[in-house]
Amino acid sequence: MSDIPLPEIRGDVSRRLINSLGLALVAVFIIGLGLLIWEPMITWTQGEEARDQALIEEWIGQARIGQYTLRSLVNNYMKATVGDNQNQRIRRREIQDFLKELGTPVSLTESTYLPLLPVVYRIELKFKQEKTPPIIWDSGLPRAEGVATSRTVILTEECIVIVHAQLRAYQDRLRLEEEQIRRKTILGSALMGMTAIGLAWVLLTGWRIDLERRARRRSRESALLARSEELKRELDRQAEFLASLNVVAGSYAHNLQNLLLPPVGLIDECLGQIEPPHPARQRLVEIRRLLGQVSDRVKQTLKALRRDPGPGKMGRVDMQALVFRVANTWKDLARDKWQVSIRCDFVAEATLQGDESHLEQALENLIINARDAIFEKRRVMVADANSLPAEIPIEDQRTRLMASMRWIGQIDIQLVSLESNKGFTLIVSDDGIGMSEEARRRCLETGFSTKKDQAIYQGTNSGMGLGLTFVAGVARHHGAQLDIESNMAQGTTLRIVFAMPHELSGTSS
Repeated sequence: MSDIPLPEIRGDVSRRLINSLGLALVAVFIIGLGLLIWEPMITWTQGEEARDQALIEEWIGQARIGQYTLRSLVNNYMKATVGDNQNQRIRRREIQDFLKELGTPVSLTESTYLPLLPVVYRIELKFKQEKTPPIIWDSGLPRAEGVATSRTVILTEECIVIVHAQLRAYQDRLRLEEEQIRRKTILGSALMGMTAIGLAWVLLTGWRIDLERRARRRSRESALLARSEELKRELDRQAEFLASLNVVAGSYAHNLQNLLLPPVGLIDECLGQIEPPHPARQRLVEIRRLLGQVSDRVKQTLKALRRDPGPGKMGRVDMQALVFRVANTWKDLARDKWQVSIRCDFVAEATLQGDESHLEQALENLIINARDAIFEKRRVMVADANSLPAEIPIEDQRTRLMASMRWIGQIDIQLVSLESNKGFTLIVSDDGIGMSEEARRRCLETGFSTKKDQAIYQGTNSGMGLGLTFVAGVARHHGAQLDIESNMAQGTTLRIVFAMPHELSGTSS
């Protein structure tokens, strides 16, 4: 999941939220529409039935004989049930008389009590209390099959009224039932169609969302696979390059070690034949010492080729002594052959736990890089002096050319304490050609170099693109921070900040 770009994750989540919100809105719309048309649908499918029920309820509730209504008589009867039986029988008889008057056929003009009911067969009053017997009036009229209906009216909380009557003629009843069946069929078909359409829309939407999700997943997987293959090829290429370089460097180092054996043997033989007072003996001793240093350096190189710049043999390293030793090793060669001055400035005592051989090799790599930058700047200065306009006097051209050729480059090595006094900074700066912004960004890449196509400096081949990579690896494995500042034609400053624990810094001071 972490390999999926953040914009794609946000886009996927946004699409899912939008689709879910759309489905929710559709569901709310369908429910709201159903609630809105529910009552009109009921009225449309059962309009005549509802009208007949309303007529019966109005007739039962509003009918009046004398000053009494059926509701008032029922209330008086319910009160009499808790009294003597004589009063109860009187109230019951009053209700029976009222039902008889209510159900007796009357003319249509006398619609005060019986609103347009052709025939009333039976009226029942049932009470909520089981011990109270129902009150029934029956007309005794024969009932026509299929035309009599029963209607229930809630009269009071304790009593309901059931009316058995013929409200319509037989043909009207058949026509009404057929019309209701037709309307219910139309409504059911419409609801089924709408349900099928909604279900199909939901299924299609889910299918489309699933297809899009699968397509995005396949696209991400393809991109990740391509990226992993690209990284694998790059790692394989770098591994092959480093392995080949290791083999070639090891071969050269072994050859150099073998070439050193004959001259060392000859010098030892000469020293055995020359007595100490001879003036040449001191020179041979110095040459023997220098060849010994070269042999030791070749041995260190062979040892370093067997391992990377990672954690090696860790020990207490005095950086002042190390910097002083490296500077002394190179300063004579730099002054006489490179026309470069190496200066050291120690304003801090610097001691750390590290691999001395790696730190020494890293510092020498920085010196070699600074030397190459100074060589390149001198070459540019000489080229500029040789390309001066013709109107400038020859003598001035020669003066500038000689000044360019005699120009002395400067390499400064400093050890500076951190403000917290819990570490130090190794600073290596030069006044060479400098680097462009692109070169500064890429200078730590393995194999990257701006010197591959340039000349051979003083017989030393440059441009392998491994020096700063090695330095960065040493800094990383020593817990240090590497910072590079460079400007074209102004030089380069490289800082390695070694932050140490309080105990180590206190011991070193």
